[in-house]
Amino acid sequence: MRGFDHTITSSDIRSLSIRSHKPYRNRSIGNYLKDYRLTEGHNTGIPRTVRFLQENGSPMPLFLNDPERSSLIVRLYPEASFSSTKSVPAPIRKKKTREELRTETLSLLSTGDYSAQQIAEKIGLSQVSKSLKGVLDGLLEEKLVMKNGLGKATRYHLELK
Repeated sequence: MRGFDHTITSSDIRSLSIRSHKPYRNRSIGNYLKDYRLTEGHNTGIPRTVRFLQENGSPMPLFLNDPERSSLIVRLYPEASFSSTKSVPAPIRKKKTREELRTETLSLLSTGDYSAQQIAEKIGLSQVSKSLKGVLDGLLEEKLVMKNGLGKATRYHLELK
C-alpha cells in the first residue's frame, strides 16, 4: 500500500481532514471498501470512516506515514466497551478442492464407516455437496471405497484388499 498523496499535508493528516484532489491510488482497496459501503468511491473514504468512528464513540485512527509517503499504516482501535467474548461472525471458509475432499474422505474412512452426511460434517462441510458426491462416486469407481445400504442408510467404508 502506498502512503498519502503529497497534496495532503501533515497537518491535514493530524486533523483527520484528509481529502486528495487527485484520483485515488489504491483502487483495489477503494473497491473493497466501496463493496462494504464504507466509502462512496468519491474520495470520501477516510472522512466517512472518521465520522462513523466518532458516531460510534470509538477512538480515532492513527495514521503512520513515512516521510517519502511510500507506505502507510492505519491503526484502528476498538471501542472501550467492546469485549472479545462477544460473538464474532464465523470466518468465510474457502471452498475445498476435489483433491482436498478426496484426501480428507479417505483419511476419515480409514477410521470407520460413515454416511455421506457424516463424512460432510466431519470434513467441515455443512451438507453433502456436488463435489463431495463426485469424490465419493470416483472412489467407488476406483474400487477404493465400498458402500452398503440404500438411501440415507447408505454407509461408505474403505475397501480392504
